[in-house]
Amino acid sequence: MIVKFFPAMKTTLYVLLLLLTVSTAKAQRSAHSSDGIYQLDRNIIEAASNLPALLDSLEFADLRPVESVKDIPLLFKKFYRDTHGQELWIADKDADYNCCCTVIPGLPDIQLVYFGHNDKMAVLGYIQGGFITSRYVMIFMMNAGKIIDFWEGSFHNDDEALYLPKNKDVIVKVLRDYGSKK
Repeated sequence: MIVKFFPAMKTTLYVLLLLLTVSTAKAQRSAHSSDGIYQLDRNIIEAASNLPALLDSLEFADLRPVESVKDIPLLFKKFYRDTHGQELWIADKDADYNCCCTVIPGLPDIQLVYFGHNDKMAVLGYIQGGFITSRYVMIFMMNAGKIIDFWEGSFHNDDEALYLPKNKDVIVKVLRDYGSKK
């Protein structure tokens, strides 16, 4: 009797474990869309509880780099607008922007360093002007054309020039080795 019961119990345990895994994974996602407007769970982002899984996926992703801001897909620009309350106004690589203490009207405060994407992942690295120039990274995970997970943070280490967020490999390495400022 126990032998006949065990296979059914084994299947039930697998189903329960799968449901628990799926519900836990959903709870750790930081982005969701409601009525077409993206919203964030800032607690997950600030705790960086989703960052290790995003870095694991990003590390093996084959991303297509984008060389110009105009080529960043609309999905990411809309997401930025929904979650930051303003348009993504960013200068192309090596283009003028308001860095350091200099503010020139008509120039953005942000400059693109790297954007790469595929159907499942995307990453944006940029520098932002101000009194001190800062480096930032945004990591996106997508499914069926929607952003389902997201992390953003500042990008820091001891050697600023060597470790600009210039490609996904540098981004993964620095975030794993140095972490992120919150």
